[in-house]
This record gives sequence, C-alpha cells and structure tokens, in this order.
Amino acid sequence: MRYPRRAVPRVLAAALLVGLAISAAVASAGAAEKVRLTVFVGSASKPPAQKAKLAFEKSHPNIVVDMTFGGSGTLLNQMKLEEMGDIYMPGSDDYMDKAQSQKVIIPQTRRIVAYLVPTICVQHGNPKKIRTLKDLARPGVTVGLARAGAVCLGDVSEEILRNAGLEAQVKKNCINYAASCELTQQMIQLGEVDAIIGWDSFKSWAPDKTDIVRLPANQIRVRNIPTAVAVYSQHRKEAEEFISFLTSSKGKAIFAKHGYSVTPGRQPGSRGRPTRRLAFGLLAPIASLPLLLYLLAPIIGLVVRTTPAALNCCWEAINALRLSLFTATVATAVSIVIGTPAAYWLSHHDFRGKDAVDTLIDLPLVLPPVAGGLALLLLYGRQGLGAFLAQHEIRLSFTVTAVIMAQVFIASPFYVKHARAGFEAVPATLRLASATLGASRLRTFLRVTAPLARHALVAGAVMTWARALGEFGATIVFAGAFPGRTETMPVAIYSSSSAATPEGLRTSIALAVVLVAVSFLVIALAKRLMRHSLPASDVP
Repeated sequence: MRYPRRAVPRVLAAALLVGLAISAAVASAGAAEKVRLTVFVGSASKPPAQKAKLAFEKSHPNIVVDMTFGGSGTLLNQMKLEEMGDIYMPGSDDYMDKAQSQKVIIPQTRRIVAYLVPTICVQHGNPKKIRTLKDLARPGVTVGLARAGAVCLGDVSEEILRNAGLEAQVKKNCINYAASCELTQQMIQLGEVDAIIGWDSFKSWAPDKTDIVRLPANQIRVRNIPTAVAVYSQHRKEAEEFISFLTSSKGKAIFAKHGYSVTPGRQPGSRGRPTRRLAFGLLAPIASLPLLLYLLAPIIGLVVRTTPAALNCCWEAINALRLSLFTATVATAVSIVIGTPAAYWLSHHDFRGKDAVDTLIDLPLVLPPVAGGLALLLLYGRQGLGAFLAQHEIRLSFTVTAVIMAQVFIASPFYVKHARAGFEAVPATLRLASATLGASRLRTFLRVTAPLARHALVAGAVMTWARALGEFGATIVFAGAFPGRTETMPVAIYSSSSAATPEGLRTSIALAVVLVAVSFLVIALAKRLMRHSLPASDVP
C-alpha cells in the first residue's frame, strides 16, 4: 500500500509529537519520584548541617533536602506565617520548647542532635587578654552580641550577663547586634570586635582567627540542638528518616568533626587533666623562643653597634628615605588598583587555567628579586621595549619610575593574596541578598564585599608597603643606585657598606636602624588602627 507524498511528513510530525509527549511524561514521572524536604535550620549548626545534608542525599537519592538558615526565632515565625516546612532544627532547646507550645512541631518526633556550650569567643591570640565576663566591660573592649528575641544565642547571652550582674556594663561596649549565629561569629572572624558571647563550636568555623575562653560551669547552662518534624509536613516518613540520620552515629560524627559535642556533659577538647593542658599551654610560648630570639638578635646587634655620630650622618641620606617612602606609597597604590580586580576575579570565578594564573601571581614571592630586576631590565631597557619608547623620548630604566615598577613587581602579590582571602571570607548569602534587593554587582562590591573584607585589604596594603620599602635586588638591577635619583634606603645601605671605610660601615648600620624603626612603627600603627576600627553598621 502506498501513502500519498503529503501524508508522509504528517505521519512523521505526529510520531515526533507522540515521542515528545512520552518523553515529557517519563521525565515528569521521574521527577515526581523525588521527595523534597524543607528544613529550617538555626545558623548555629550551619556547617555540619550542610555536610549532613549532602551525606544523607547521597545515601537517599530519592530525597532532596532544601535547607534555609537564620535566627531560630525568625525561622519559627516564618514557618508559622507560611504554614510550611517539614523539619524545624533551631539552635537551642528554648526555641524548640516555644515551637512545641505553639503546636508547630510533632512532640513525639523531637530528638537531640548535639550540644552547645556558651563561651567567650575572642580574636586569635586573645590580644585584649580577655579572661572573664568582667573583662568584656573594660574600657576600650569592643563586644558583639546576638540579637535577643530573634536568635537563641542572643537570649543565652542576656541570661549569662544578667545572672552575672554585668548586662548594663557589657552592653555599653556592644557595637553590633547580629541577626543570626553565623553573623555573630563573623564579627570575630572579620576582626570587627574584640569578643563575642558565642558557642564553643565557633572555634571550628574559623580556627585560625578565633580562640575561645571557657566560662565557669556555674555561669552557664549547656544547651542542645534539637530537631523535630513540623506539623505542616506532607512527607513525615521521609522527614523522620532524615532526623534518624542526624541522630545516628554517622550523623553525630559529622557534628563531632566540626567541634560540636554530641554527648551531654562533655565539652569538645575537655579530655585530659588540667595540669596536662597547662603544661601544653606553656609549651607553645617556650617552643617559640628560638624563632623570636633568632629574629630579635640581629636587630639588637644593629642597635648596639649604632653610635650618635653615625645617626647624625644619616641626615645626609634623608633623600634616600624620602624616595623610599614616596616610591613605596605609589607602588602600594598601584598594587591596590591593579590587584583588587585580580583578587576578586580569583576569589569568585572558576575557569580553566585558574591554577596557572594563581601560580603566576605567586611567582615573584619565590623568584629571586635580582632575577625579577633583570627580567624588567631586559623587557623595558634598551634591549627590549626601551628602544621603541626611546624614539618617543620615554625612558623607564634607571629612573624613579623604574624603582616603582620594581617594587610593584615584587610586592603586589602580597596584596593580592590578602585581598583574595578577604573576599573569599565574605558569605555568598550576603552578596545574593544584595543582588535580590536590586543592587548591581559593582554596588554590591562597593557596599557589601569591600567593607566586609576591609581588614584583609588594609593588611594586604600594609604588607605590600613594607615589602616595597625594603625592596633592593630588583631595584638596583633595573633602576641602579644613582644618589638623589634612584638610591632608596636599602640601596643606600648597600652602597655605604660597600665603602671600604669604618665610616661607611657605621653609616650603613645607622641607616639600617632607621629603616627598621620606620617599618616597625608603620606596621604597628596600621595593626592598631585595624584592631580599633569600628565596623560599618549600615550595609545594604
């Protein structure tokens, strides 16, 4: 039987439509097989909760867990207003009691996942020497607290301070009230305050930036992280499966790995006798003495060998000091301008060749400065682009510009590394919130990312300036050692020490002492300003 020619396309089109309909039906049926759980989680348990979610989804491929984080009180109100959610997991048992009294959760499903111990969290190294709650009321100590009524940690903090009779005094030093445990911890992590009242688990969130000061047992009450199925859940069976996973040995192991206590009455890291802990605490400073002595001894040697007569001779090299301060400042400014985009690019974008770019930026850190100066001379000197520039009456080598270029080449990686670390520390949720409010990427960077990363940016700028001030190898090769023109302080020290006279040696020693003193004072002043700077409270 033969079909008309016009019927053939129609048959093919019909077959194609039927195939698409079947594919869509199969896809929708496959999608319908997966169950989505909505879990409202207090920010106090964000890091391990995210890990537990991934582990659970891996072992239960038919269940997808969607988590939203925030203050326990705020989350409870959201669940009640929207009448939604499968699981409630606040940061403290107090809010679970409220949820149970307001009939938001099913009491029979209530379980305990981990325990939280209130502590004082301070910046790494405890620079303000905070030991007790009374120290939080000292003049000059800046404190951050969680907001009571919205965050369980805020209620706990008020209770601790009230029982100690220090609520009014400490609140005078409080410069910020955070809307979640995560934001409370970030005040210490970003160096915005000297201390916060937080949970012992905050130490594991940023171990290199946070230390904890444990409070006496009679001043605190250990809380727990509970979880329960919400009355609004349409997937109670799957919700109870997730809760069973959280309270299983595998789930609790995830919390324990993040520094949370998973057994009542025991704090993480509390094993061992007090005398052993004390002995270990003394071991670190004693073991640090060789390094401190090794760094300090040469400086003491310089100071001891310096004479008043040699210091008077230093006035002859005042031009070298002025040139060093000028070129180091300009080099730092240039590094900030060209380094900030690179740091932001590396911190927020993944691309092919990222490791190669990162390695290229780090290369001047390990490259001998003399080799860097030689590379600059070959490229911008008479044997390279310098010949072309000379035709336009532009000369770079053996000029002040060459000094700045050499300093930028050697010192700019210090700024990029610090800036990148600062940008990476800014939570993505804050940037997304800014974008949700309609802010452009540039506005988000200027009003959110940069202010929150400002301590890292300032630290990078200070380290860049200090490295540029002490740059010698690349400078002397690319810029030379012309007194009054390209002779910086390090070059002047080398020139004086090269003179085969006692006077030249004395002058070089005095110049070295001046350079060490200027560098030390500038870095110490910058760190002091960073420590005492107040946070920007108005971030859109």
